[in-house]
Amino acid sequence: MNELRRNRLTQMLNSEAVGRVASVPDKPQSQAPAVIIRGRNAKSNAYIDILTDGNDTDYDVPQKGGLLRVDAYPALYDEGTDTWNRTRGNYSEQIFGLGVYNGRQDTKRMDNFNSRGCHLIVNVTAIGAFTLTPSIWANDPLTGINYNLLVGLPIAATGITVIKLYPGLAPIPNAVANDILPRYFGVTIVPSAVGNATYSATLSQVI
Repeated sequence: MNELRRNRLTQMLNSEAVGRVASVPDKPQSQAPAVIIRGRNAKSNAYIDILTDGNDTDYDVPQKGGLLRVDAYPALYDEGTDTWNRTRGNYSEQIFGLGVYNGRQDTKRMDNFNSRGCHLIVNVTAIGAFTLTPSIWANDPLTGINYNLLVGLPIAATGITVIKLYPGLAPIPNAVANDILPRYFGVTIVPSAVGNATYSATLSQVI
């Protein structure tokens, strides 16, 4: 927040009258803290957003006697969608819950906010006389075309299989890729034949 905006916010907090405050321009730098000012309703005790960086809109500030709370968190600006995205740390999500699957399984296109790579963990608990091939793919948002980043080895037995994608890793064919995880990506698991297999798949994204 620059000095002018800091002074205006100080004046606003010290004022008894209803004030007006403008947010930053809608084309900020690629990385900056997002700031939210919230006013509390004295009757409902609920907070409402008054100002959010990233818009050119003015918002009314509550009269003196109300309460203001300022929340700040790191965010990244996405030029392609003209939005702010909350930065993430390392995190994991189960993309295929443990269950019986028959046929090809695809995730929807997923968003990568600020991770550089990932681990894909496939846990097979039952499988017939066929194999499962996991892959991590990326999506070109301009053409809509998907392309493979890493295709794992066929899985023929029960157990845990991990394939890894991260810049700087020593490559191992069909197991480890020295690559980055793009903005849009997904996961596919393809069986070699028709039949039931019981498994789960977890994706761990790493910044």
